[in-house]
Amino acid sequence: MGTEAASGRPERIGVFGGTFNPPHSGHVHLANALVRSLGLSRVLIIPANLPPHKQAQMLASGEDRLQMCRLAFAGAPFEVSAMELTRGGKSYTYDTLAALHAEYRGAELYLFLGTDMLLTFHQWYRPQGILELCRLCVAARGAMAEYQSLEDYIRNGPLGDISSRVTLCIAQPFPLSSTELRERLRAGRSVEGLLPQAVYGYIQEKGLYHMLDTQRNSEFVEAIRIKLRPERFTHSINVAQAAEQLARKYGADPEKAYTAGILHDIMKNSPPKEQLAVMEQAGMPLTAVERANPKLWHAMAGEAYVRCVLHVQDEAILQAIRYHTTARAGMSTLEKVLYIADFISADRDYDGVEGMRKAAGVSLEQAMLEGMRFCIVDLVQTGQVIHTDSVEAYNEILIAEAAQGEKPNA
Repeated sequence: MGTEAASGRPERIGVFGGTFNPPHSGHVHLANALVRSLGLSRVLIIPANLPPHKQAQMLASGEDRLQMCRLAFAGAPFEVSAMELTRGGKSYTYDTLAALHAEYRGAELYLFLGTDMLLTFHQWYRPQGILELCRLCVAARGAMAEYQSLEDYIRNGPLGDISSRVTLCIAQPFPLSSTELRERLRAGRSVEGLLPQAVYGYIQEKGLYHMLDTQRNSEFVEAIRIKLRPERFTHSINVAQAAEQLARKYGADPEKAYTAGILHDIMKNSPPKEQLAVMEQAGMPLTAVERANPKLWHAMAGEAYVRCVLHVQDEAILQAIRYHTTARAGMSTLEKVLYIADFISADRDYDGVEGMRKAAGVSLEQAMLEGMRFCIVDLVQTGQVIHTDSVEAYNEILIAEAAQGEKPNA
């Protein structure tokens, strides 16, 4: 796709990436200021799959962040791209720019950066390669002292003089961070003027970033106390605590993780006939593989019971409960957190549990592989069927690891 403006000059395209967790009025304000300053014909808004340079806290799903970006940046010159979400893995800026450079041949790419990102740019993955593919467009706040300090850094920073590849723009400050905004949403404080109205409506509709009612968690504890044997009740509380800790480490919602942990085994001690009845009432058909392995039923029945009897409507929690036994391809961070927490909770004492706990401290993916290997080997040795979801989950992580390799930073 060649890109040339009507004047015959190369098309100028802005590239605005980030977690957008959520996209807020500061993002929109900055993007509009840079469009005016640089005379851009279009701006690509690209939500990251996984940011390589930080642990994102309370990271909403990729689909939710994509939809919020579409609402926040509706209309020209903005175009929202799912390229990093589709690519999967960690979102390295160089990889994205290389793909855009090939797609928009002849265009001038302007990568939007905040001043804090410029100061760590030399630590990113292939910073010199990024400079060859685009110009950095840095939004400086209005203070002259800051502007002069940035100019000096651009000329004398760790990468040497990069002034020929950097454009400094003055933008009025919008004092807001996504972290602060999420805390406001969690606490139920006003966010008037801080979020585009359509984005706020979406957050409310989906229940994103909100702290779950602690009274409901108390009700859920009593619900499992009634339905579970004492040792399974203790296990569920331990899983809830482990899930909360993993969620804080890996960027899932700790409150949702705790709730999912409490409820994940709610049907574990129910007779098979009751589990089947709950699934049938919820309209949940079983595949031939699922019928052949009753040990899988409690997770499916648990989702049905939590949805239909306890009236939990949060899909993230429900899906975590549903797949905490089999896993599946395309798992959310919350689903992975619950899957692993079930392996490493404080009551677990099987051979190899310390290795699983060590893996969980390294990465979700490493712990997932350890857990799935453990389960698959056990199923093979005992002559049981293996759910296709488990095979697909295992293969997905192996393929992703082989494709991504290890890269240093942004």
